[in-house]
Amino acid sequence: MFIEIFRWFDNRKIMKFGVGAVVVLSTACTSAPTRDAIPPFRQGVITADQQTSKTFVDVNSFLRARQIDRAAKQPTLKEDLFVQAIESSDISKWHRAFSIIDGYAEMIERLLDPDQRSGVESELSALGEKINSLNKTQIPATLSAGFNKLGGLLIQLKSERDALNAIRKSDPAIQDIFNSMAEAIGSDPDSGVRGTVRTSWGQMMATISANDFLKSANSTAKHAAVVRYVDIMDQRDAEDGLLSALRLSIVTLAKSHHELSQGRQVSSAALIKLVQEEYKAYRDQVKLIQDRRDAAAKKGDKQ
Repeated sequence: MFIEIFRWFDNRKIMKFGVGAVVVLSTACTSAPTRDAIPPFRQGVITADQQTSKTFVDVNSFLRARQIDRAAKQPTLKEDLFVQAIESSDISKWHRAFSIIDGYAEMIERLLDPDQRSGVESELSALGEKINSLNKTQIPATLSAGFNKLGGLLIQLKSERDALNAIRKSDPAIQDIFNSMAEAIGSDPDSGVRGTVRTSWGQMMATISANDFLKSANSTAKHAAVVRYVDIMDQRDAEDGLLSALRLSIVTLAKSHHELSQGRQVSSAALIKLVQEEYKAYRDQVKLIQDRRDAAAKKGDKQ
């Protein structure tokens, strides 16, 4: 079942992150970052952006499929039977947030290049002013405080030509943004987006319990209701596993930037590799979930 897949997945992540990362961090040497240190971080940002969009879309898709099943059993068809755990407009806002961070990282990369650093300090300052001028509806509300902080810090970099100092000065705001992202996703199944998704699945499970199970006339019908209930419970836990994986990617990205701010680019690169591996593992799990759903749908068609 889905929950068994994700128990394995979570245990693997914990061991990899808790042991491998600590070893890397403890052996890293401190030095000023080089230009080569930034592209891996930028790729990590892009990966987290892709993972966020894909996860949110999949969560909505999984819920919509079950909402259709539930609506088909209702006496009347109403719009409030169909809700999105994550609004489509919010998915765009998260993408914009990651794009701003990538834009900041791209300027840091140029600041580290002797052939391109001329005028970059002013561009960083201009980016800060652009961030501060963003409409509050353009980025997730939970991230606005962190971006306001980043905008103010970047404005102060107008005369900063030292990339390491620029990263160090920006790090508190970057940490605030990533920490807010992680908190918005949810530190446990009952908080943040994870909590919203769990509640949505719970409503469908309650419908099965109240209608399909309690009103069943015989044991065969009750058994079928139990099977559907457990299937939904497994899918709920699978989705929570996907969101948990996304949260870990964001937390890892935050740690990577902090390592760069301390001049530990070897540690940063190793952490970004974890983000990449996290995304690959996530996509593998999505395929397993989809294969399982397709198999169940085909079985249902034959019955």
